[in-house]
Amino acid sequence: LRDKVLNMAINIHPFIVHMPIGLLSLYTFLEVISIKKLQSLPYWFFVKAILVIFGSLGTYAAMFTGSLAAGESKTLLVEVHSDFAFFTTVLYTILAVTYLLSWFRDKVGSILENTKFKKVWILVDSMRGFIMRRPVLFPLSIIGFIFISVTGALGGAMVYGPDIDPVVKFVHGLFVK
Repeated sequence: LRDKVLNMAINIHPFIVHMPIGLLSLYTFLEVISIKKLQSLPYWFFVKAILVIFGSLGTYAAMFTGSLAAGESKTLLVEVHSDFAFFTTVLYTILAVTYLLSWFRDKVGSILENTKFKKVWILVDSMRGFIMRRPVLFPLSIIGFIFISVTGALGGAMVYGPDIDPVVKFVHGLFVK
């Protein structure tokens, strides 16, 4: 049974991992482009929020199936790939939680207004406000995309070898030597 589960994880990981990559890459693209007409649309925030929230949730499924697929393998390549997947997940989760807090800010604020958690909410809301500023969102999005790219390149090196293309070869040479 263990071998069947492991084989299923190995086969399902590449299937699962591409959805969060696509969602988070599109989120990053939308976060980075600066077209005033798009940014003024009433639903623009919600499109980005949905992409980053579902994309970050997908990274957890990808990490879970990836850890099953890795099994007992503890090579440097697997470890570095896993580390970058973790960094990607943490960064995009921070962005997703920030968008969730922004989405429900008024409701959460009113619920916590007269409770002992009011001071905590004020602190959390100020951090949310700081992160939601373009000078912060922009670089965090770019860093997240770099993490996704490195994770993907290292995953490609595991599956196809480090010489599959120049980018994979470069990334592999930077982190796994």
